[in-house]
Amino acid sequence: MKISHNWLAEWVPLPSDVEQIAERFTMAGIEIDAIQCWGDEIHGVHIAQITAVTPHPNADKLHLCAVDDGSDQIKNVVCGAANAVVGAKVAYAKVDSVLPGGIPITRRKIRGQYSDGMLCSSAELNVSGSDDGIVILDQSAPIGESLKKYLQLNDRILDVSITPNRGDCLSVLGMAREWSALNGETLSIPPIKETASTIEDTLPIKICASHDCPCYLGRVIKGVNMEALLPIAMREKLHRLGARSVNPVVDITNYVLYELGQPLHAFDLSHIDGGIVVRDAQLGESLRLLDGSQLQCDGSELLIADDHKPLAYAGVMGGAESAVSAQTTDIFLESAFFLPPRIAHRQGRMVLNSEAAYRYERGVDYRLPQRAMERATQLIIDCLGGHAGPIAYAVDKENLPTVADIQFPPHDIQRLLGFTIPVKQARQFLVHLGMEVKDTDTNNTWSIQVPSHRFDVRNSADIVEEIVRLYGYQNVPTRLPKAAVRYTAHKQERWDDTARQYFIAQGYQEVVTYSFVCPQLLHQLNPHHPPPMLLNPLSDDTAAMRTTLWAGLLQVLCHNFRRQVQRMSIFEIGQCFRQEQDGQLLFDERIGLALAGLHSPESWMTDKKPADFYAIKAVVFSWLNTVYSFAPCRAVAMEHPALHPGQSARLEKDDKPIGWIGTLHPQIADALSLKIPVILAEIDRPSPTQSSGWQSNSIAISKYPEIRRDITVSDKSHVPATKIQYLLRTAAGPYLTQINLVMIYEEKNVRHLTFGLIFQHPSRTLSDVEINDTIFGIIKELKGGQQLDIRESGRHESK
Repeated sequence: MKISHNWLAEWVPLPSDVEQIAERFTMAGIEIDAIQCWGDEIHGVHIAQITAVTPHPNADKLHLCAVDDGSDQIKNVVCGAANAVVGAKVAYAKVDSVLPGGIPITRRKIRGQYSDGMLCSSAELNVSGSDDGIVILDQSAPIGESLKKYLQLNDRILDVSITPNRGDCLSVLGMAREWSALNGETLSIPPIKETASTIEDTLPIKICASHDCPCYLGRVIKGVNMEALLPIAMREKLHRLGARSVNPVVDITNYVLYELGQPLHAFDLSHIDGGIVVRDAQLGESLRLLDGSQLQCDGSELLIADDHKPLAYAGVMGGAESAVSAQTTDIFLESAFFLPPRIAHRQGRMVLNSEAAYRYERGVDYRLPQRAMERATQLIIDCLGGHAGPIAYAVDKENLPTVADIQFPPHDIQRLLGFTIPVKQARQFLVHLGMEVKDTDTNNTWSIQVPSHRFDVRNSADIVEEIVRLYGYQNVPTRLPKAAVRYTAHKQERWDDTARQYFIAQGYQEVVTYSFVCPQLLHQLNPHHPPPMLLNPLSDDTAAMRTTLWAGLLQVLCHNFRRQVQRMSIFEIGQCFRQEQDGQLLFDERIGLALAGLHSPESWMTDKKPADFYAIKAVVFSWLNTVYSFAPCRAVAMEHPALHPGQSARLEKDDKPIGWIGTLHPQIADALSLKIPVILAEIDRPSPTQSSGWQSNSIAISKYPEIRRDITVSDKSHVPATKIQYLLRTAAGPYLTQINLVMIYEEKNVRHLTFGLIFQHPSRTLSDVEINDTIFGIIKELKGGQQLDIRESGRHESK
């Protein structure tokens, strides 16, 4: 939200140092994100009046304007604006003045005629006004006065970040009230007078959904002049806050919204049939909204309707058909209270952004609608004319919020804060916040009645928070804890740290990505497992809970690749989610890796070899051997929808899947515009029962000799070499320390694979008899179970 320093200063005394204001607000929990300077670049622009307009002799679309700027001499200015008419008060930039952007104004010749300065448009000055033509000021504007002074252009715009619980600060009134409480300043609220009805016209109001809208007010105003201009001071205030001018009626409702924080809406009375009904939508109803979108109702929406059709999406946005236009003469003004949960849920579902919904979903003072109605009526009658009817009410008091009455013992300040704030000072803070503090019959207890706009204060802890907020967080004493704090890392945390250090040592960088990712990307990566969807996502790109870590890793790769990073090796330890048929949300702990670009950093000593499957496989299997104490793990060739066909494998341990490894599918790489090779891996994090320990395992180096035997496997059916290696490792017994594929050759469609097996005992020398028995057992078991021709190659070696 944006707030004008000058507008705020009309309600409460402010220091001239805006940085001081921002610091005070921020330290009290109302964060000021930025401060924008307004009007500082304008110099030498004054108010002038056009006294004569004649055609330019050399240009059909230009005029020669005689301009009175309050000096002794009438200035001649060449101007092409159609609204440059005699008698108009205008913004005149004299010679040597400067416009925003540092643009100097000089005397120059335009189509043969000299122009002493220029008449400025709203775009050139960054002020409110028509998009086509020069700025036309009020007739009361004094000739010769500085435009900067007249429009109070020496302003500062505060960009305020409001937390969801402080919806009461989303207005000039709210921010002024907050500053008054923080500094003990007097709050000067402009008086709002009741407008007496001069006509009897009214509309019946019926609330059929009082659980969501317990209060609805409406008023008929006839004879509104839509061609009238609002005072430029009002238009300027709205312009500086970024509000787009629509028409005078809508601008007034926006003005009251920013001033008091109460959303209002005006309907064209001629488009309302019968009365007003606040009701739930019916299935299949539709409504074209003001932003041009079409609301297709599923029966869960809250609507403002007449007797025959919907008129507005309640609390969010009005309908286009009943909107006020330039042809409107009679309006129906709406002011209502909607409960936040209903608006927050519906606004999130439709992904509609409006100033009204932004406030309603955070909470609006339920006592504010009538006050805002009177304020808007007063402005409409004063600025646009017309005749107002009586205010029509529909209120369900049972569903209205109640004012909190809190029994507060002052000793809770010491109990909850750990230090003492003087009771008298604490009580004064609460009074400044508009709370009514009374002593009760119970000793040392206050009865505190909270104002209706502070719906976030509901218990003693909230009261203490308000006291310390006004006391100043910077004044809270800093003390070290007296008790010794001992922290013992959970075994899962220790395991994560071990894993993290391992992959960092392998040259990988850890990343942490969001658990919420793009549903379309997840469908490409894991189409057979629909992701759990968020009910109220921050955006379309964060609408699904991830089912694989690859989604986040690929987003990191894309981000860096677009910034000319050609080599990346990253990993992440995190959770992946799945939703059971009964609706239960479960998660798995996984490790994800991604390797992209070159195999190694570019150097004169190495070739520009791209990363491949084997580079990441070596890291993964080294890790698996460490985690599972060198228990057999293998990669089984198998297709995965996210991986390149023929370049993907499933990781298995004891014939059970524990992850995937492979090259990213080319179609997905093209969709992500990744033009470098990408290798991915994902490993299930083992549970304590699966892993030999939650720390990396080590084996003592044996001092006894190794014994090598070679076995040759003759394979006619082309069984994958990894499977044969896995079978050999499984059958070889506990003293096999290493197995290598040392030779492959083929003859007559028979493939021969020679494996070197290395045995070693940790505490003694193995005998030839033991090794021979082991080799014989391997040959016997594999021949019988796999139909492979296996023989010892005859190579024996000890060292």
